[in-house]
Amino acid sequence: MADGTDLNGSWILQDNQLIGTFTRKDNGKVLKTTRQIIGDELVQTYLYEGTEAKRIFKRG
Repeated sequence: MADGTDLNGSWILQDNQLIGTFTRKDNGKVLKTTRQIIGDELVQTYLYEGTEAKRIFKRG
């Protein structure tokens, strides 16, 4: 991760989504993330400990 947290996991391609499931090495908790193109935006969703966050990247 950007903060230096080490993760183990992998990505799978399902329909039009990349789905990632990762386990933190420091505490064993699971981070789930999806990436998909919607229109001309990349939408990335994170789910960690019941909290969901989205990042939207717009084409420049």
